[in-house]
Amino acid sequence: MKYRNKILTKNIPLCKQICEKIRKITENGDTTICGIYMEGPYMNPKYGAMPEMNKWRGEIKADDYMPLLNEGKDIVKVWCIAPEREGIENFVKDLRSVDPDAVISIGHSETSPEAVENIKQYRIGMQTHSTNAT
Repeated sequence: MKYRNKILTKNIPLCKQICEKIRKITENGDTTICGIYMEGPYMNPKYGAMPEMNKWRGEIKADDYMPLLNEGKDIVKVWCIAPEREGIENFVKDLRSVDPDAVISIGHSETSPEAVENIKQYRIGMQTHSTNAT
């Protein structure tokens, strides 16, 4: 089974389905998958490998992302975000409440130091593709 970034960031129901399938594959003990690196949904929609496929350009709403956070709990190990997105602090706060061990990564972003400062209390663990968006 192949899972590509463009599929993982296409839509929330598909993301949930992929998380379910990966969880089932690993539960039988025959396959080892360490986890998912979720590059999205809330990166800067102007950047990334396929910005034209970023369907989550609008408002960041808990009704949209909570089902994915709940399904991805313990299987999504890294969530890549853009701190400059309006409403991102609620997303990372809710992520921390659902999965305190998940890593928050900054990437595909044109963030400012102030935007990073606003979310640093939620433990940013890494940074990726830091120079391709400025």
